[in-house]
Amino acid sequence: MFFLFCGADYNIAMYVFLNGKLVEESKAQISIWERGFLFGDGIFETLRSYNGKLFLLTEHLERLFNSAKALNLKLDFSPEEIEQACNQLLEANQLKDARIRITLSRGRYEGRLELEESSSTFLITAQALHPPDKEPKSFKLVRVNFTLSPDYPLARHKTLSYLPYLYAYQQARSQNADEGLLFSSNGFILEASRSNLFFIKEQKLKTPSLELPILPGITRAKVIEIAQSLGLEVEEGFYQEEELLSGEAVFLTNSVFPLVLVEQYQGKIFSHQESFALVKRIYSIYLKEAGC
Repeated sequence: MFFLFCGADYNIAMYVFLNGKLVEESKAQISIWERGFLFGDGIFETLRSYNGKLFLLTEHLERLFNSAKALNLKLDFSPEEIEQACNQLLEANQLKDARIRITLSRGRYEGRLELEESSSTFLITAQALHPPDKEPKSFKLVRVNFTLSPDYPLARHKTLSYLPYLYAYQQARSQNADEGLLFSSNGFILEASRSNLFFIKEQKLKTPSLELPILPGITRAKVIEIAQSLGLEVEEGFYQEEELLSGEAVFLTNSVFPLVLVEQYQGKIFSHQESFALVKRIYSIYLKEAGC
């Protein structure tokens, strides 16, 4: 099944792309036996369109296809067909700046729990967003009180089994913070509940290694590319909390923010103006590449 949804205003009739056809959202249906709903058996990707342009779609689809292969999920549509469907839907719903989520699940539950390739459900949703601010926003970041195993097998995939990250986000919100920072059970910084983490120290950009149980973020990779183009040394490593606290600037990335400064972490205020200026320069280049 191929399902694509998009809309800017929930009070108007929205069009969806379902199995190759544009239809109204109210006529779209998914089975109650859908394995994504019953078991969280699936994966997803989230990306943005800026002024009608799908930004970094190729990279998101590459990760989607890699995860589908690794988890034995059937994906019936080519990258070109998915791109065409996204553009058709943005046009049909008159969207320029939007959050687009692509979801793939294993499809209908037939009584077996094995991760077998079967008929799949492919869903894309989109939600209108405001154009990005010219300056990055600031977040409060806090530590959450549970850890992930260093060999957590699903960390490199955006799975529908998203509850651990939602739980981390809820812990952060309960502390009046915007994001919660996760650690591995052996004490290394991982990522935040919705984002990858970077910090700057002595003109060096540092971020947790992909050898740790973290998501290989698409925005993360683009930020590294931009930083290296500026001549900034980038280090991917294994860091403990005290190293983060000694940083001059901390920031988070994901495909929707897409970059926010951490103003405060565990009571530590970050205000190193030179490093903040460097983060803002990276953000500015990112927006320029996105077509803003």
